Amino acid sequence: MFDYQLYFLKITPKNQMEIYNRFLFAFLSVHTSWQSNVIAYNIMKNHYHKDYKKTKELLIQSKVGMYNHRSEYITEFTKNYLEHPEYYLKRDKESWQEFANRLIKNIKGLGFAKARFAIELIYPNEAEIVVVDTHIIQWAKQNPNKMNNTLYKKIEQGFLNHSKQHAIHPIEMRWKYWDQKQGYKDCRYWSYCLER
Repeated sequence: MFDYQLYFLKITPKNQMEIYNRFLFAFLSVHTSWQSNVIAYNIMKNHYHKDYKKTKELLIQSKVGMYNHRSEYITEFTKNYLEHPEYYLKRDKESWQEFANRLIKNIKGLGFAKARFAIELIYPNEAEIVVVDTHIIQWAKQNPNKMNNTLYKKIEQGFLNHSKQHAIHPIEMRWKYWDQKQGYKDCRYWSYCLER
């Protein structure tokens, strides 16, 4: 059986570039398939994308879509990240939700779910948050067309409680759930691109 927690140790970022890469992966995951996300990430990882024109060219090459907005969001984030990389890490006295909210307010292009996805990729064995995506909304038996911040938070808390009741870390539980829905027994069909 696949050991998610052990695997998470292998893909937890160890340096500034790897942390940046996780944010990049989150930006590239907005409104696209996991397959397109992985293709785009493999083209763009391990480079800081400060130039709008070059970033847009790479995005077009990757066929990930949303080229204008994504180029703007990634280049703006890159400049801010390089000025203050420590800002994008969790503070000692900050809750996971406070951390996510701080990122949402200060990163253009990453909303409730995708800011949490970036956190999840940076702190896979630690973060006590939930990416409330379409699958988790379905798990909670809610209507995706009626989502708002209050309902997102309610679903997140429900999933956190569920994972605690089953003694499984919420990120491991979500990844297992996602992988099973995709027809896989582990996450490496997409997460291989995060491996060193």
